[in-house]
Amino acid sequence: MERDTKPADSDLWCQVDDGQDLPKIDEYAVIVEAPPVAVWQALVAFFREQPAVAGRYARLVGASPSGSSGAFPEAGASVAGFRVAEVRSNERLVLTGRHRFSGYSLVLDVEPSDHSTRLRAATYASFPGLLGEVYRSLVIRSGAHRFMVHRALRTIDTLARR
Repeated sequence: MERDTKPADSDLWCQVDDGQDLPKIDEYAVIVEAPPVAVWQALVAFFREQPAVAGRYARLVGASPSGSSGAFPEAGASVAGFRVAEVRSNERLVLTGRHRFSGYSLVLDVEPSDHSTRLRAATYASFPGLLGEVYRSLVIRSGAHRFMVHRALRTIDTLARR
């Protein structure tokens, strides 16, 4: 299904490196009782220390990138399934990727408040074709994606408070 125009709210769309616009899928946040620098360090550590299963899954679905390269989180560096598209140290990390069934972006924002930090994760993705729709049902509609994002946010929260 093609769309002709973007909705007025540009937060509902994300443009990736190849110029493709991706619709917003979901957004989750956690309040971390730690300063933004600690949350940023935990966020970077979380992605640098991905479990081996992340690499296996990336290879299974034909993800690009399928593994780590460069000095994460520098722009252009990668971890299994994600390439760094944008980085503003201690503020924002934008990761993009694609595989057989989807093109996607994960936007992570570190937002300071009085005595804590809000870590927000917004997912944008397209699921082209019949196989894309099947994958969307298996991953998004089933709640598996929500579970994994919540787990990642809780892990980063725990790391930041150490």
